[in-house]
Amino acid sequence: MEGGYALTVGTQGQGSTTPAAGTRNYLEGRTASVTATPAPGWRFDHWAGDASGTSPQLTVLMDGDKNI
Repeated sequence: MEGGYALTVGTQGQGSTTPAAGTRNYLEGRTASVTATPAPGWRFDHWAGDASGTSPQLTVLMDGDKNI
């Protein structure tokens, strides 16, 4: 993407993310919000890859390609 970066989101275990798992492009300098929702009987533990933290809500500054 010209002037932008790719954000790739994946999941482990049972649950989903908003936006859904996959790759999306964002303009450089923008922020992307991702929310993890565990399936019943599961719990969100932490983000991994190019993100960290234990809150199911995440804001990512798009200053390079990210894989979380």
